This record gives sequence, structure tokens and C-alpha cells, in this order.
Amino acid sequence: MRVCVIGAGLSGLATGRALKERGISFVCLEKAPDVGGIWRQPGAGERGPGYQSLHLNTAKQLTGYADFPMPSSYPLYPRHSQVATYLRSFAQWAGLLDHVELRTEVLSVRQDGDGAWTVVSRGPDGAQHSRRFEQVVVTSGHNSEPALPDPLPAGAESFAGTILHSLDYQDGADFAGRRVVVVGLGASAVDIAADLSRHAERTLLSVRRGLHIVPKQIFGMSLDEIAEAPWWNAMPFTERRQWVEQALLVARGRLSDYGLPEPDHPILSSATTLSDEILSRIRHGAVTPKPAIASFEGDRVVFTDGSSETADAVV
Repeated sequence: MRVCVIGAGLSGLATGRALKERGISFVCLEKAPDVGGIWRQPGAGERGPGYQSLHLNTAKQLTGYADFPMPSSYPLYPRHSQVATYLRSFAQWAGLLDHVELRTEVLSVRQDGDGAWTVVSRGPDGAQHSRRFEQVVVTSGHNSEPALPDPLPAGAESFAGTILHSLDYQDGADFAGRRVVVVGLGASAVDIAADLSRHAERTLLSVRRGLHIVPKQIFGMSLDEIAEAPWWNAMPFTERRQWVEQALLVARGRLSDYGLPEPDHPILSSATTLSDEILSRIRHGAVTPKPAIASFEGDRVVFTDGSSETADAVV
């Protein structure tokens, strides 16, 4: 066997397609029960980022594979289950499923003296297997291992509520009637806060550092359409930045108007957070911004501005 591909998500399937087209023998090892990576809905007892409200942040026409576009029946921003179905359909269409070993976890990868690679994996029966390959392609991504602050704020160990990572969050309905603090301003944080605000008794959004929040569409155009437009690509970078800054002021105003910290870096210099919902939920009083968490006291979360709130859970 020439190549071992680790992971059968979006990148792993694309890699498999390229190898198959070139007649290169390969096997794809995937520890989950199905292909699809982070877009696959976690089953009972599994952890994963496929929460119920998850949708694409990029338009479907520029997210799908070039020779296998997403169905015309899909909305511009498909939900995670539609993306998972699409990825499985692609794997079937491309003839990749016979090359994928599901429920197979890679335990170790070692390069030998002759340059080949020894891959040790554990299959669904629990047995370990050692195989050698000429090449290894790691396409497992970086969204499967949760990372919590270390150390957590003082008092976390005796907090009366629950502290969980977004990998363990599935549905806002699970928190109906509860008081929840969401930590962060990235894509998952704003998605989860908006989702929770429709179910929880109270939803707080704790933000340590400001990030640029950009709507998925500006002036009726998706960000992907703008990025592909000739007029955009003809602009010098400084003019692009100025255009986005002015467009955001018109579209949503300043983030400080919502009670959020202003970013300490210019737009297009770092990752942005795409969301059509979070600012609206704040404006409607469904989500309340708060500064960073300083400590925990019993069932209360204390913030760096000295205020505190009773909470049942922190995500």
C-alpha cells in the first residue's frame, strides 16, 4: 500500500479522490462510524462539534468540490446535516468508500530508517494492526480535541454549576430554563450563544478580547461572492481594508455599541467571526455581553469588572 490517509472528513475525501484519480493505492483510516468529519452529527456517547444549529459560514457554491457541486436544493448556507449528507454522497460518487476503514483509530505513526512509515491502528474489533506505507497524509484536522484554559479561573473546582467544552454542546433545548455563560467570541461561541438565547432563562457572553464580527452578506452579496468579484480582486489591499471597514460601519455600527470590546487589531489582519445572529440577539436583549471571567464563587460567576451572575452552566 502506497499511501495512508488519516481522517475521512472534507480534506481526507478530497485527498482520496486525488489519489484514486491518479491510480495510487491508498487506505483512509477514520475513527468515527461514518465519513464527514466535523460535519457529521455525533452519535450517542460521542463528542464532536456538530451541534444542532451549526451551518456553513461560507456559501455552498464555493465550499463544495469543484466537480461535485452541492445540490441546487440546498440553501446558500446549508446546515451541518446537509453538509454531512453531501460529503457521504461525494464519497459514494467518487468510489472512495471501499478505501475507507471506519471505526479505526490511529494509535501511532513512525517513520522507519528506510523512509517508509509504520502506522499502528485499532479497528472496530479492538485488535491492533501495524502496516507500512510509503507516504502518510494527515487530514484529521484540529477540532476533535477540546482545550480548556489551564488553569481555570479560581474557584472553578468548587463551582456549583457545570463547566463544559463546546465539543460537548449539542442543543440549546438541553439548557431550557437554565442560566448559561458562553465564553469567547469565535464562530462556535456566537453560534452557541445565539442558539441558547432561544431556550435558556438567561444567556451571557463573556468576552476577553474583541474580534471583528462580520455578517455573512454585505449589501446583499455573500462574502464569497465579494471575494470572487473582479472589482474586489483589482483593489489594492489597503483599499480592501478601507472598504470593509466602511461597509461594516454602515451594516452594523461599532461593536462597542453592543457592549462588546472593540478589536485591538485591524480588519483582515486576523481571523474574523462570521455571524448574522449574535449582534441581533444582543440588540434584542436575548444575549448579554460580559467581560472575561475572573473567578467562581459557589454558583456565581465573577467577571473582571467586579460584577457577578448566578449560573447553572459555563460553555
